[in-house]
This record gives sequence, structure tokens and C-alpha cells, in this order.
Amino acid sequence: MKRCWIFCLFIFAFSFAKAQNFDVSLVGSLMPGHVEGRGKYFEIKNSPYLNITLESSEEIEIILESIPKSINLRTEPSLKNSTILTLRGLEPKKIYYKYQDTYQNGTQIVSDEEGSVSWVQDLTQKHYIWIQEEKGTFIFPRNCPNWDATNSVCTLDRDIQETIEISGSDFTLDCNFKKIRGSSTHGIYIAGQNNVTIKNCDIQGFSFGIYSASSTGIRIESSSFSNLFYGIFLTNSSSSTVENNNFYDISYGIQVEDSSQNVIDKNNIFSSNNFGIYLYRSSFNFVNQNRFLESGLFVFDSYQNIVKENTVNEKPLIYLEGKENIEIKGAGQVIIVNSKNIKLEGESISNASVGVELWQVKDSEIANNQFTGNLYDVFLYSSNNNRIIKNIFSSNQIGRGIYFSSSTDNEIKENIFQEKALGSLSKLPLTT
Repeated sequence: MKRCWIFCLFIFAFSFAKAQNFDVSLVGSLMPGHVEGRGKYFEIKNSPYLNITLESSEEIEIILESIPKSINLRTEPSLKNSTILTLRGLEPKKIYYKYQDTYQNGTQIVSDEEGSVSWVQDLTQKHYIWIQEEKGTFIFPRNCPNWDATNSVCTLDRDIQETIEISGSDFTLDCNFKKIRGSSTHGIYIAGQNNVTIKNCDIQGFSFGIYSASSTGIRIESSSFSNLFYGIFLTNSSSSTVENNNFYDISYGIQVEDSSQNVIDKNNIFSSNNFGIYLYRSSFNFVNQNRFLESGLFVFDSYQNIVKENTVNEKPLIYLEGKENIEIKGAGQVIIVNSKNIKLEGESISNASVGVELWQVKDSEIANNQFTGNLYDVFLYSSNNNRIIKNIFSSNQIGRGIYFSSSTDNEIKENIFQEKALGSLSKLPLTT
């Protein structure tokens, strides 16, 4: 950074989630209760649920989360056939339920007096393991209360207070506006299925409203999601559609991870605590005509997505990728990817997930703008030779007025930081 005159102190915001023996990723710093990487020891200290540690007798590659109502981990294949995992930080002497890949493969476990459990974990293939406090699952279409065999439609005739696992392809689940409510990991769980439509649902209270893994052709429409950590979570899924849904009181509305060729269209996302739509390592998706209120979009290592006609707080969401020599006007949120010579001046951006995101952007200018009540006001990653000058920052989070990583030679001067944004020039401790 060439010059930096700021009317405040510098604060270097270090990540609370860490894993020994490997460098913490940026996503782990952005997401409370989340850590990922390779190693033998993993620790989460900033969980909204339980602060935990996980030890492995062998080196493993893992994604570990401790989020409300659930601890979940995803393991990658290894040259070793198995490892012994020890999880610490649970409530002492308590019964939990551990599942692997399906609710049809579950066991009861009991933590010891120190809140620990151990088990032998297979490493010959990928696995998704989750641990929750409650037991109970309906397997559809097998347990469907109202099955139309001619049209392959399962229709709910009452509210459900347990998880529904979709264990079949080529059918429709019509919730018939009934509620699916619970306090465990998944509202609806789908893994390895194809061509399933889910519609007219009201899903409340789970860690994940709908979790879709390694599936294609999943369609989720005309449903409501509230009081959840994740509304809809797509991982390693493609050719799926999320359309005409409403999201309320939620941390992450729609997360798309390692997935492509999906359509996210005409959804309403209100007051997400983090990101309304989060594209994580996901490319070639179509994000269209979504309406964000006190929310917004965030992209991480995601490219060649088509993002158009979305609004944030009734103003346009401006998404630019591979562009240059553009001046932005009238934006509710600005996301810029792999671009240069972009100018944002004289704008007021408020109550968005991220006011302005610069991802691999250079030679651009953010000047004379006012930022109020955003989760992050300006976020830079791998962005160089930019000017951020004479702005007013009022982020609603401490240290998030200007948040940057892996970015050099940026000129940041004559900015004013107010309220919690005071001292908000922050740098994540990352390996670049």
C-alpha cells in the first residue's frame, strides 16, 4: 500500500477459526463456525453453536462446521484407509446422533464427562458426516403420506416436525403449504438424486432448510424459508433451479458451492445476517431478478456467472465481470470481478451484505461515497493499484469499513470512519 492517511487506528482482524498444519482460507475467516483445509488438528472458536476441536490420527482434508443445531464435516479421500477422529467441545454426558451420507446410516453416540467422542472414520471415499441432538426422519417417497403413483407426486397432508430425506429421483414433493419445522440439521436432505421438484413448502428452524449434494435437475420453487442458518445449500450440484422463494430471518439465504449451471431466479431475500446469495467456487450460474432487502450477493472464487436485473434495497445490483472503463451510478450494491478502470463516485450504499466487492480488480477508484449499515462496506481480494478516497464509512460491524486481503499498492486516504467502522482498515492473515 503506497499511502494511507486515515482518521482512525489500524486494526488487524485475525481469524478466530483456525486449523493447525495448514493455512487458514479466506472463507474460514468470513464464515463464523467454519474451518477447512488439510491437517490433523482443527479448532473453531467463533461458533454460533459450540466451540469445538477435532483431532485426527492421520492427516486429512476436511470442511468442518459448528452451526446452530449441528456439527458437520466433509472428508476427502486419502491414501490412508481410515483415521481415528476425536471431537471435543460437546456437552458432557449427552446423547447425540451421528449420521454419514444418509439418515439411513445413523448411530447413537454419547459424549464422555469431558464432552468428547471418538470414532473410526473411513477415508477411502468422500463422506458427509453430521451430528445433531435429535433423532427422526421421514424417507420420501417411501414414507409419503399421500402418493400419486400415476404422476409421481408426493403431497403432504399435515405439518412435519422431522427431517425429510429424498431417497429417489424423478418425482415431485408438493408440501401443499404445510410446515416442515424442526431443530436438527436438515429440513429436506437430498444426496445423489436427479430431477426432483420441491414446491409449496414452509421450512423453519433447521440448520439447513434444503441441502442438496451431488444432485442434478433439482427444482425448488414457491416455498418459504425462515429461522434457519442456511436457507438452501447446493453443493456439487448442477442444472438445478431455485425460483420464486421467500427467505426471512436467515444467516445465508442461498449458498452455491462447487456447483455450476444452476438458475437462481426471482427470489425474495429479506434481512440475511450474512450473505443473501453466496457463490463459493461456483461458475457458469445464472442469477436473475432476485430482490434483496437488507441483504445482497457475495462471490468467492467464482467466475463467468451471469448476474442481471437483481435489486438490493430497491436499487440495482451492479455486477461487472471482465469489464473496463465503466463509471457506476445508482447502485444498491456493487460486485466487480476481474475488471479494471472502474469508477464509483458520489453514491450512497446502505444495508447490503457487502457495499462494494472488488475481486481481482485493478486501476479503479471508489471516491466520495457514503456507506451505512453494511456488513462490509468495501471488500477487496487480490485487487491492486486502486484508489479509495474521501469516503464515509459506517459499517455495522467492528473493523469492516475496508476489509482487504492479498491486495497491494492501493491508495487509501482521506476517508472518514464513524461508529463501529472506526479503525476498520482490516487485513486477514492469509497466505497469498
